[in-house]
Amino acid sequence: MIKPCGPYDFLPPIRTFSLTSQSVARGEQLAREQVSGILGAGGSDISPQLSWSGFPRRHRVSRWRCPTPMCPHFLVVHAVGVEELNVSGTSTPACLDFLLFTHAIARAAVYGTFERV
Repeated sequence: MIKPCGPYDFLPPIRTFSLTSQSVARGEQLAREQVSGILGAGGSDISPQLSWSGFPRRHRVSRWRCPTPMCPHFLVVHAVGVEELNVSGTSTPACLDFLLFTHAIARAAVYGTFERV
């Protein structure tokens, strides 16, 4: 199997931690609950269960996100070394990504798959 090119694959490496899910099995098909309900995908848009451990002691905030609506099977949790990222409801995903890039001290990801049939 060819490893998918993730949005963080070409960034400098940072510390990782344990990220697990009872909803998303790494590399396996997503359940309908976690699939989008728009564009004919037939899902329910329910956020998956995520658990993480092994954060760096100096982390201040945890932030999880799906990097792009086009890839809802890719879930990332960041440990951030600042109290706030200073984003608002009008901040763009690019702004959030830049702030996470500059302030993340650890990162972990879970990959699921989805195929429209």
